Amino acid sequence: MIKAELIPGSLKQNVRLMIRPIADVFSKWGISPNMMTLLGVVLSGVAAAYFATFHIRYGGLFYMLAGFCDIFDGAMARRQGRGSSFGAFLDSTLDRFAEAIALLGVMVYFHRSGVTPMVYVTYLAVISSMLVSYTKSRAEGLGQDCNVGLLERPERVTCVVVGALLFGDYGLKVSMVLMMILAFFTVGQRMHHTWRGFMIKEKEANKDILSN
Repeated sequence: MIKAELIPGSLKQNVRLMIRPIADVFSKWGISPNMMTLLGVVLSGVAAAYFATFHIRYGGLFYMLAGFCDIFDGAMARRQGRGSSFGAFLDSTLDRFAEAIALLGVMVYFHRSGVTPMVYVTYLAVISSMLVSYTKSRAEGLGQDCNVGLLERPERVTCVVVGALLFGDYGLKVSMVLMMILAFFTVGQRMHHTWRGFMIKEKEANKDILSN
């Protein structure tokens, strides 16, 4: 299956190469990957507070900084040779929490603005975003690769940041609608990919049984 991407994998790889020197500086300062992960959560909370108090562009700015923390923690773990199963678990768990907190701030903003339909849209965006992560982790827990999908975490963060920073209220509304639609689409992609993968394995297993 060809992996459709909003942000090309080559661009993501170039960003990882560019931030290596900065990751090394943070490491020299004694900052651990887990500390960087926690900082991302704090910055997401700050972004939520700004969103909720009608400071949309500041919210977008701090959410962008939180997104950079998510990039740095992985780079630092690799550079320091401190990658661990618990570190990966902590990073994944706190990333979901950080995303939910930031979008809660967006929900509060729409509620206080009296735009009730956007509260529901944002709530569905939260659900779909959580499902994007869950479908991958569940599939991989069952032994099926699931590294596919249009709207992964970097794309979701970028969607919110670009909308908030460049277009304010209107951009935030469009971002939430796009996130809701594309994240549910991504869930469908991952479910189909996982189903297809298990069907192939089942056919191969049946062939082995028949050949024996």
